[in-house]
Amino acid sequence: MRFKEFYINEDRKYPTDQELYEKYKDNDVYFSYRSIDKLGINPKSRFDTPNGIYAYPVRYQTTNVRFTGDTNTGFVYFFKLKPGTNLLDLGEYNKTAFDNDIKKLKDAGYNTDLDFSDSKVDSFPGNLWFATYKNRGNANKWNYLLRKVLGYDAVLDRGEGIIHNNEPAQIVVLNPTSIEVLETGMYDKRTATQRFDVAGMKKENQLKYVDAFVNNLKNNEELNGYLLIQILHQLHPDNYKQFIENQVDNIHLMDLSLFADAEVTGLGDEMTKNVLVWLGPVVEHLLHNNIKNVRYFPEKYQIELIKHYEKSFKEYSSIYAIPYIINLDDRLEYLQLSNVKPWVVNELKSDPKVIFNSFKTTNLNIDKMIKVLEIFEPEITKFDTKKKQIIFKYFNYFNDYIEESPRLMKKVSSLLGLE
Repeated sequence: MRFKEFYINEDRKYPTDQELYEKYKDNDVYFSYRSIDKLGINPKSRFDTPNGIYAYPVRYQTTNVRFTGDTNTGFVYFFKLKPGTNLLDLGEYNKTAFDNDIKKLKDAGYNTDLDFSDSKVDSFPGNLWFATYKNRGNANKWNYLLRKVLGYDAVLDRGEGIIHNNEPAQIVVLNPTSIEVLETGMYDKRTATQRFDVAGMKKENQLKYVDAFVNNLKNNEELNGYLLIQILHQLHPDNYKQFIENQVDNIHLMDLSLFADAEVTGLGDEMTKNVLVWLGPVVEHLLHNNIKNVRYFPEKYQIELIKHYEKSFKEYSSIYAIPYIINLDDRLEYLQLSNVKPWVVNELKSDPKVIFNSFKTTNLNIDKMIKVLEIFEPEITKFDTKKKQIIFKYFNYFNDYIEESPRLMKKVSSLLGLE
């Protein structure tokens, strides 16, 4: 089976992290991450730790442990120790064991005349680790010292951080023959959308694979808007229109972020010049749900879309779409649409900043704000004194630090009859 067919048609069911945890949590089982499909010791290790197979006790993990990561680039092994393994359990290590091991080190010619006050963990197991550390030489020699001189096949730290303080609970297996592998796998825990890749395909093959892939995800209830965005941005431009037509029912369920950054990704004019023709049903549905979605279309088409679909807008949300229209002149034109204007007037009475802040952008745009005042002059002149003072207070805020504000304030005062 070819690579693309594998990803489109696969129906593999991987064990979840929770299932693996429940399976092994009550036993002395360990798991180890490997970059290759082999559980062994690398003799070329340059880490300043005893060379061995490092792993973690399943029982000390939490229920949200991630055994297998996010990709399929690595392996995970679950194993236990064979009967007869000489395990150095640091949690059960006592003075008698310490004295015996120090004697072994001394008899083998290692330095045991040490200042144990320098030990990072002040305990018998901590002092033993310090003694082996001071005599370690390198990673392989440290393994030899623990395995051959002291006779341990593995060392278990139950959480004291003696082996390494960054990983308090872990095991290092010094003798690989002590391991009995229980389970291994290269679990691909990525979502289907993360595995999807169509950009490198020939354009004549893209839609066939896309349709099959989407249908497979629908059957597994994994279809989402992110997938459709990802597909759209990978398609050859010649396939955009057909993709929309093929997937129009699915797109109805998503939001308009499907078309985000269209110009940047190459969708641009080819999509937008035909938007009222072959994207009509999609756009009408999505703008009706939330007119703010107009921001996902290129600037030059926004007001055209708004005027075309204004009858389907939900009135209660219309005013809040103003900041999402990119062009300031289009914002002004939008304010004059008949079905929006009453809502704008109501907001103007209670909180002018909702409207006027949309024309500040990075600077206070005096001309645009004056035009807004002129658009609503007939309504504003009918406001009572209290409502007029709300508007005056808003603009007076800019009077002290905006150079052109006197021109604006003159217009505001005249309009409000407060000169």
